[in-house]
Amino acid sequence: LNVVYGIVDSHGGFINVYSEVGQGTTFNIYLRAESTEVPDEDWTLEHRESPRGNGETVLVIDDEPMIIDIGRAMLIKLGYKVITAGEVELGLECFRDRKDEIDIVILDVVMPGANGREILREIRRVKPRVPVILSSGYDRSVLDEDFSADANLFFMQKPYSMDDLGRHVHKSLHGS
Repeated sequence: LNVVYGIVDSHGGFINVYSEVGQGTTFNIYLRAESTEVPDEDWTLEHRESPRGNGETVLVIDDEPMIIDIGRAMLIKLGYKVITAGEVELGLECFRDRKDEIDIVILDVVMPGANGREILREIRRVKPRVPVILSSGYDRSVLDEDFSADANLFFMQKPYSMDDLGRHVHKSLHGS
């Protein structure tokens, strides 16, 4: 539900929930109507090309196996080397052991038994300038002001497409 809410909210919509005990629950999703024309197929294909990597190493720390699997496949297809960890301690241990080869970290903000601020603090202690993309099914409001002061910290909302992922990783690594 948090992923759906994030998507609906980012498009200026809202969700109505109606529930009755023993009867079930109904979710109604409302989105703004758009009157803009859809770009022609040539323009869409031309502008959909994701920036490619040059073999940089990405560490993905996320507790959702599907996110790890899909993220790994997309990143490899985009030209990156990928290391994954399905839990915080394993991810931090991997980061400490391989800090010199890891170029960027994609970190799930909300994981069971984990505090995003503490995880980020440890990453910064080990390698202060490594780019970190915080990823969440919630919208950007899960980040507090402490996060906004970090120039090497970025946010990407789940679910993300290969194009979104490619652009976020490229921008985080190269600044454009």
